[in-house]
Amino acid sequence: MQTEDEYAYCLELLRADGGLMARAPVVPDWQPACDWARLVALRQDRTGASTLGGSIKVRPVWDAAAGEPYVSSFEVAASGSGGAGQASDIPINYLYRYAQRAGSDLVDRGELEAGDTFLYRVLAFPAGASPAGNSTRPRFDVEEVEPALILKEGSLQQYLERSVAMGHVHGDDFPVVIRKEVVIETAMLMRRAGARETGGVLLGHLRRDPDIPEIFADVIAQVPARLAESSLARLSFTGEAWADIHAAIAERGQGETILGWWHTHPVRHWRASAERVEQEAAELANRRGDFFSADDCALHRTVFPAAYSVGMVVSDLPTDSGSWQINWSLFGWRRGIIEPRGYYMTHERDEAVATAGKSTGGHNDQTG
Repeated sequence: MQTEDEYAYCLELLRADGGLMARAPVVPDWQPACDWARLVALRQDRTGASTLGGSIKVRPVWDAAAGEPYVSSFEVAASGSGGAGQASDIPINYLYRYAQRAGSDLVDRGELEAGDTFLYRVLAFPAGASPAGNSTRPRFDVEEVEPALILKEGSLQQYLERSVAMGHVHGDDFPVVIRKEVVIETAMLMRRAGARETGGVLLGHLRRDPDIPEIFADVIAQVPARLAESSLARLSFTGEAWADIHAAIAERGQGETILGWWHTHPVRHWRASAERVEQEAAELANRRGDFFSADDCALHRTVFPAAYSVGMVVSDLPTDSGSWQINWSLFGWRRGIIEPRGYYMTHERDEAVATAGKSTGGHNDQTG
């Protein structure tokens, strides 16, 4: 599949009062946005295709008030080999992490104080015409091998009839159904790990409902990362951990797809240890556990870049009565950005269904 981008981009960094501090050229990584556009197109495809076989084109959408070259969003259009196209709107905060890096550079140069607020705007110019120092940037035109999704048929309605929605299910998100036993297993492993983070991968199948049409994820199992390196506030999937995970998946022999990962945030232990352990844990001690840290986002971007990949956070949350409850939150890709999201949890084997949490897609189980 061919990806085309005929523009060069730069950021204007502004003081809080609107004064210009600097312009910084950026070369965005469009891969997450392009993968999202592919998934959107495949979700709406009625031919049963598992790949598009066409092209993807990225173009800026000009700001209605400021006009060209100021950008308000991006359009990523995916077209199949049959010529039918689908366009996804990618928000301007897709470049937020690039703005953070540019701000850090200003701090390093002494032109901005650490912690100061700054604003940014995005500009786009035809390739070769950027005034921001990257005028030699060539037109981005890449031919890449598009992996085919392994899709099994399934009725989404039948899955939803035996499931309950957890958190806010955003209209843009493709449905994710997680078996209740997977959730229970992660809670047991969290308790067993005590004051150390733990985690693993989520397994299952991508299913297509041809009658809607829609693609959805069916998470049926988890495999713990038994050999991962962990501490109070960090989890690292080492090469040995991945070898062990893949061996366990092969031993299962179910032809499952890795649909994402899960890990824990042991907030109870963060708070108990805040005054005697590493500074990172002390900083985290006053936070809720249902968040994706910068390290979590970096791992997700690097290891789980597929648009269907999700990340579950299992965390402790304090209650008003002084006890603790376990909370499950889900994160995933939306328009090329990692966002909190909702999901559906099956409950065929339960007498009671856990109550939905807040918009992080969380629910909870009270413990002492």
